[in-house]
Amino acid sequence: MARRRSWFLLAVTGATLLPCRVSAMACADMLPRGHERNRAEIGRAVEPIDLLELRDIGSTIDTTGDDVVALSPNKTLIAFQIRRADPVTNGYCLAMAVMEPREGARARVVDSGGELIRVRYEEVTGKADVPTGLPRVVTARWFKDGRSFAFIKRVHGSTQVWRAFVDGSSSVQLSRSNSDVTDFRISTDEKRLILYTRAWLDDAYRRIEAEGALGYLVDDRYFPIASNVPFIAAPAGKSFVTVDIGSGRKSQATQSDRDLFLPFAGSAPPNSTGIAVSSKRRRAWTFIDPLGSIPHQIHLAVDNHAGSTQVCQFKTCAGSLSGVWWSANGRTIRYIRREGWGRSLTAIYEWNPDRGQPHKLYQSRDAIFDCKPLEDDLLCLVEGSIVPRRIVRIALGRGLQRQIFDANPEFAQLAKGRVRRLQWFTAFGSEAFGDLVLPVRYRPGQRYPLIVVQYVTRGFLRGGTGDEYPIQVFANNGFAVLSIERPRSPAIAPNARSYTDLDKADLAGFLDKRNVLSAIERGVRNLVDAGIVDERRVGITGLSDGASTVQYAGVHSKMFAAAVMSNCCAEPTQLALLGPAAAKLFREVGWPDLTSEAPSFWSNISWVVNARRIPFPVLLQMADSEYRSGLAAFTALREADVAIEMRVFPNETHFKWQPIHRLSIYTRNLNWFSFWLQNDLLSSNSQSNEIARWDDLKRGYSEAIDNVGSQRQP
Repeated sequence: MARRRSWFLLAVTGATLLPCRVSAMACADMLPRGHERNRAEIGRAVEPIDLLELRDIGSTIDTTGDDVVALSPNKTLIAFQIRRADPVTNGYCLAMAVMEPREGARARVVDSGGELIRVRYEEVTGKADVPTGLPRVVTARWFKDGRSFAFIKRVHGSTQVWRAFVDGSSSVQLSRSNSDVTDFRISTDEKRLILYTRAWLDDAYRRIEAEGALGYLVDDRYFPIASNVPFIAAPAGKSFVTVDIGSGRKSQATQSDRDLFLPFAGSAPPNSTGIAVSSKRRRAWTFIDPLGSIPHQIHLAVDNHAGSTQVCQFKTCAGSLSGVWWSANGRTIRYIRREGWGRSLTAIYEWNPDRGQPHKLYQSRDAIFDCKPLEDDLLCLVEGSIVPRRIVRIALGRGLQRQIFDANPEFAQLAKGRVRRLQWFTAFGSEAFGDLVLPVRYRPGQRYPLIVVQYVTRGFLRGGTGDEYPIQVFANNGFAVLSIERPRSPAIAPNARSYTDLDKADLAGFLDKRNVLSAIERGVRNLVDAGIVDERRVGITGLSDGASTVQYAGVHSKMFAAAVMSNCCAEPTQLALLGPAAAKLFREVGWPDLTSEAPSFWSNISWVVNARRIPFPVLLQMADSEYRSGLAAFTALREADVAIEMRVFPNETHFKWQPIHRLSIYTRNLNWFSFWLQNDLLSSNSQSNEIARWDDLKRGYSEAIDNVGSQRQP
């Protein structure tokens, strides 16, 4: 234990940010080497590098709606991208792989290299091209002969369309656009590419640069917390061009070319969220009723034999639906539905529109994404609590899973804490659930320190929302972990006409925050009562909504002894930092004006107002695009002698993406909780700069607590 502990400390306190055990062969090891067991690895503790270097398929969050795995036209091959973080280069190893969609088949790499392409989006307050740390899903688009496919690839700072061949021969670049290609389609005759490029955005950035000579106007484009330069106003314009694959000649895209980018190729009814067309050209689709109650439910419909729409009226074909397919015989419709306690289960249903109500074919606690029909089975991405995402084939008739591709078979050999799914009610009657991850060497009757991780616990338990809190690393270092799913709000807004109306109901009396905090406190109390957790040593973490829960807990709870936040904080000055457009939205929801004192409001949430009441030490690990929002709370808590430290990571976003930063964050989060909740384990490393600094924080914090007569010790 002590040896591994010193290994972790080297990552954040030594002359280098990298730990000693780094895989220099990350890019040469893009495919697993088979399922043979490495005796040296069996039972080894999970370390931060193990989580960082996992091979990923698709996005790091829910990939619902993404086309991650592409079936060839004759359905004999699948193509997908594998991604692996490389801390040595602070980049990512990328490869396009193909394989047969059958058990026992072997994947082979047909293209490798390139740079990570990150998601950019239009946000709700009218700003376009907002960067994120989320990886863009790279979709393979097959040519009809099944011998090759096209995909986007970024090389030397330029994103273009490339072509890879299933025989492994050299890939070729198909497009040479002056602007990055955002997306593309292959024309029906396969002679042209239709490119959706960033040309309009590039022009808009040149206009903003020219505007700087006169001084930027502070208007709705501004988001001061993230940038000193205005964003491009949404909606962004669209730039399309076609390229002849043979000659490279460019021409203007026609309307029919542009229509290829419409969802479901333009064949879906209005408000559709998914569509399937049978071999007899009969449509089935999921849709949102724009006039229905908010939050919207998703419904299921089909073209009936009379040529009109038949909406499924049964309870089990409405709610949280994703995906829709026809069975192989074209008579029944299959779809995925989240259901059960707190919607913790994933089920697959089948509906015959001519015979009545749907029936359930399959149900699992696993997270299931991106399913595609394959004969009468489904090919899906699946992940479990201790099993990273993999490709499986689900035989619906028998309810069986057959593994097609396990990207990380080595992970199964490592020591992992056992997982128990727990269910309970919040104080407001909402269904809550979470996963208890026991320490690896758990002994019944012994009480352990606990770390709460938020706020999605479906699927692989890697690091919580934002992937900054390494759950199995905690479990291998003597911690229990409670991974919490955010419960649904108990707020009732029967006349809601928009999601702003729901947000108003949530904010009134901080009802939603009270509900979430009660879910956490009751979950922790259950573990204390069960004799598993030491109530004096409970830590809490959070990013985004999870961070706001930590902030609320700092004012309203005495349960926690240490905290780590990935962003911070809601304070009276926030409207100035968010900019005019976001400030307007916040006011509509019910947040006070900057010129309103609103003491009764801010006393419920602000750390500036309540600085001397915050009952736990806090570590802030912030992106440079967000750290300004934490400065007021950081300064106030420092003035109040609360133990607080802030780290700012350059060129980062809400979801942090750089491997060297993620490794440092993993490691420091472990060290922080070890220091405050297991301080005896770090005594041998007290000479390190970081631990010495934290010792100073602890002494000052203890003196401050003694001075105000508090009974709570850190």
